[in-house]
Amino acid sequence: MHTDSSSFKKKLDRNITDSPEAPEFYTRLAVTAFSFFFGLLFGSIMLAVNIRKTEKSKLAWEAVALGFVLTGLQYWISFQVPSVMGLSIVLSLLGAWFLSSVIWNYFISPDTEYRKRSIAVPLVIGISMYILFFLWVIIGLSGLFF
Repeated sequence: MHTDSSSFKKKLDRNITDSPEAPEFYTRLAVTAFSFFFGLLFGSIMLAVNIRKTEKSKLAWEAVALGFVLTGLQYWISFQVPSVMGLSIVLSLLGAWFLSSVIWNYFISPDTEYRKRSIAVPLVIGISMYILFFLWVIIGLSGLFF
């Protein structure tokens, strides 16, 4: 059975609306992708921004705390079994799914309709973090500052 990416995207973001009364959220797809590519903590912060616009807004910190726990757990597991190829990718995928499915549904009703929020700011921050990390590694390896 083959599922194309467009049907996956439609299922993931089925509650998107154009209604001006609906809150503006980062989409489930955005939370999933940012959690995978930039880290679970990054995705949990995006989810917390969404939660702040719901009736459970005072619990947004719990999503961020969970992001710290999941990130720590991911690194701990990775260091326990360092020889398994692809383990980090599998853990990132599982964590991204957990945040955008289980935790999203816990804090935000699965039936909540929302408008798409631009991912421009998180994207610039995420890419900037990668650039700074890359420069830090290059400078660190060249021995200029260490």
